[in-house]
Amino acid sequence: MRSALLAAAVVGFALTASADTTAPDVKSVSALAFGPDGVLFVGDPAGAAVHAIPTGDTKADGTGAVDVERIDAKIAAVLGTTDKDVRIQDFKVNPASGNVYVAVTRGAGAGTPAVVRVTRAGKVEPVSLKDAKGTSVKLPNPGKGATAITSMSFVGGKLVVAGLSTEEFASTLRVIPFPFKDADKGTGIEIFHGAHNKIETKSPIRTFVPYKLNGEDNLMAAYTCTPLVRVPMADLKAGAKVKGTTIAELGNGNQPLDMIVYSKGGKDYLLVANNKRGVMKIPTETFASAAPITAKLDSIPAGVPYTTVSELKDVLHLDKLDNDRALLLVKNGDGADLKTVPLASGSALDFARHHFAFIHNAPTHPRTVAHRPAAERPGRGRAQGALPGVARRRPRREAYARAVACRVARRGRRRHPGRGGCPAARRRHVHRHRRRRPLHPGVRVRPRRAVPGHVRHRPDQTLR
Repeated sequence: MRSALLAAAVVGFALTASADTTAPDVKSVSALAFGPDGVLFVGDPAGAAVHAIPTGDTKADGTGAVDVERIDAKIAAVLGTTDKDVRIQDFKVNPASGNVYVAVTRGAGAGTPAVVRVTRAGKVEPVSLKDAKGTSVKLPNPGKGATAITSMSFVGGKLVVAGLSTEEFASTLRVIPFPFKDADKGTGIEIFHGAHNKIETKSPIRTFVPYKLNGEDNLMAAYTCTPLVRVPMADLKAGAKVKGTTIAELGNGNQPLDMIVYSKGGKDYLLVANNKRGVMKIPTETFASAAPITAKLDSIPAGVPYTTVSELKDVLHLDKLDNDRALLLVKNGDGADLKTVPLASGSALDFARHHFAFIHNAPTHPRTVAHRPAAERPGRGRAQGALPGVARRRPRREAYARAVACRVARRGRRRHPGRGGCPAARRRHVHRHRRRRPLHPGVRVRPRRAVPGHVRHRPDQTLR
């Protein structure tokens, strides 16, 4: 208790006695993070700086759920604008009070930065940046645009900032001691991106969380197209170039938006929100021992397995409200809602009954289903060749893959995958194409009746 009070006193003294305790010149807002004693860190990519603002919000403000419908409209009303002129960049829960702080941009283009607070009772209050007395630190060699600062986290008395720089290894992680003095040039990060089959140094980390593996601090970071990378914090030194370990490729055409780590039943899980692939739940037990991805992949996803939470859709950001609940920013039409989701067993995050499995190395992966013999394809029951443990209802991604294959076959662009595929599609194909042109190579089928001008073939003869 005495050490905690001493730390708070040191932080308060550093923020009030520093020569740079004037109102920070905040030119933009992107990522947020919380430090000790309610200190809010605001990422300012346009100003190439990070601002530390003492909120004074250190007393618990209730334990209720935070559920606010059309939070964007309520923020717009407080800021004196319309909901169409409000863009929510990020939000974080203050662990000292449980209140929610939201980074907002008003207007088009670069706009005007703002921060608002949402209490546990759902009340929206503005946070004055002009009256705030905090400290700031400038980032050397910052990249251009919003990617100069993409994600932040406070770890062990230091603020870790991810983003792009103008260095040779543009993807940069900066470790800045707090209270602020100055920031070094950071550490250049190199990864192997299995989906692109190349080494990348210019792709920014989109989101990350600190996590201990074998007692050592690591960063679990996600990039565009969703490689999941492990980076030891001990390697993050000024001017160094570090190669992160890619332990998973979670899917192309996707951008991770936010992530948290939570514990349930004695196990830890990484929860990742994405703009194209929903919310992923990833067990962390194999993070330390996972084999690195260092070569081109034959199929994706690959690496550590994950499951998709089908109930959680259109999640834009997320954070832990407390140990048992998560707070989500969920898209609602042209706006967004704040919703509280329990992390306990039986909730939407308990996937045993509610999710459809999408583990890349399972026998039902959609990339392999259509190309297996008919007897091995999962159906609606064991009588149709279902594999042990496969649900009676076919997973939606598999059904979609088979539907696409049937459409492709009907159009005559490529041979239908496998002879045990869709007989109805074959009959429709014969019916539609027998008068106009012969069937495409590879389809073996006998017409049910003769048609003038059409040559009858034996069932085992390939039509040419």
